Amino acid sequence: MNNGTDATPARSSRGLNILILSFVLIGSLLLSACDLGGSSPTPSSGAQNPPANTAAPGNSSGNSGSIDFNGGGATAGTGGNSTGGTTGGTSSGSGGNGIGTGATAPPVAISGKMAAMIPINGTDPSQQPIVQMVQRVGPGVVTVVNSLNPSVTGGQAAEARGSGAIIDQQGHIVTNNHVVEGEQQLVVIFADGKKQQAKLIGADPDHDLALLQVSGQMPAVIPIGNSDQLLPGEVVVAIGSALGEFVNTVTVGVVSGLHRNLDEGNGVTIQNLIQTDAAINHGNSGGPLLNLNGELIGINTLGVTSAGQGDIAQGLGFAIPASSVTSVVSAIMKSGGNGGNPGAVASTRPYLGVTIVPVTPQIASYYNLTDPNGQLLQQGALVEQVAAGSPAQQAGLQPGDVIVALDNNQVTADTPLGDILTQYQAGQQVTLTIIRQGRQGTTKLTLGTRPPGQ
Repeated sequence: MNNGTDATPARSSRGLNILILSFVLIGSLLLSACDLGGSSPTPSSGAQNPPANTAAPGNSSGNSGSIDFNGGGATAGTGGNSTGGTTGGTSSGSGGNGIGTGATAPPVAISGKMAAMIPINGTDPSQQPIVQMVQRVGPGVVTVVNSLNPSVTGGQAAEARGSGAIIDQQGHIVTNNHVVEGEQQLVVIFADGKKQQAKLIGADPDHDLALLQVSGQMPAVIPIGNSDQLLPGEVVVAIGSALGEFVNTVTVGVVSGLHRNLDEGNGVTIQNLIQTDAAINHGNSGGPLLNLNGELIGINTLGVTSAGQGDIAQGLGFAIPASSVTSVVSAIMKSGGNGGNPGAVASTRPYLGVTIVPVTPQIASYYNLTDPNGQLLQQGALVEQVAAGSPAQQAGLQPGDVIVALDNNQVTADTPLGDILTQYQAGQQVTLTIIRQGRQGTTKLTLGTRPPGQ
């Protein structure tokens, strides 16, 4: 039965061929899977663009006084901020390949370390951008020691500590007004531990800013940047003497919000603040808030840890924007700070005599603040109170009026009324453009000198 004996090798041969073919097929499938992993996905033709963002919506009475209303006409200038731009590039991940839709880029070695979500090339810490920036401008941050006048402390010896930023080679240092209030003597401690007595050139309590000066060669100068270009989410760095003791403490965060207003008490409301989650502790007051270029884009003024009803806040810090710093410093230098005598304090803002709230679309919607064309106002300063006997009252201003311009300067979120007033001196005559119940008018007044205690 030769046929029976020949059948066995034939079946074995066919089984071997099938096994080999199976390995070939499995290998092909694996290669296909690898090819699919590197291919670029094709967007679905049915994909829809996200809907466009819609803007959020944003009463007074009385006679017109000396205000000349035109009953209509041109609307006070309004403006809006537009943001644009695209982001792109190749995304990388640890142990994986990025998928790109453009030309293939050469491979880039990126370590797994991240600093405030910034990819770091290489493993040398000294090459990290924040480290390099801090090394460059850190020596320009100082500790300010205020030996308080015994008349302020009830005869007790006491001192307050804060921070400051050197802004030029002439030794000018910007800090907070509340750091130098009640001073008897001011001493600056540099990052290397050297000390020097400082002179108070002038201060503006309304902006919580003060300008000091020291002599000699400056270890570093921090350039002033453009705070008007800041964007929410932008990485920022705060440097200062935390708790007055931990010199040149570096904290990193982002811009959490813009154009914030905060009531500091004693009738002082600071406008147009930068909100950040970079840690700001006692002693950080007066220190710089920096962008990644090492430019001063704000002066740290306070951190909020709690609010009413026992609410606990975290990562809630505020800084005075560089735009306000520039205008206040310029005004102080121009006025000479009451002659530049040590201990002199000069408010750079002349007296108008109003308590205001910045107009936002929400405020405008709530109070139905409209322009002569019936459109909701987008900006301006809503008058809440008018002080008796003040220049504002004499000019006929009333609660509920909206100041939209001072001379040719429009009141906006980036240029609030307080910043505009730093360009003027007491005794100057100005023209206010206001809107009252949808009617636009103008009035002239002479700026006054702030009464004592206000």
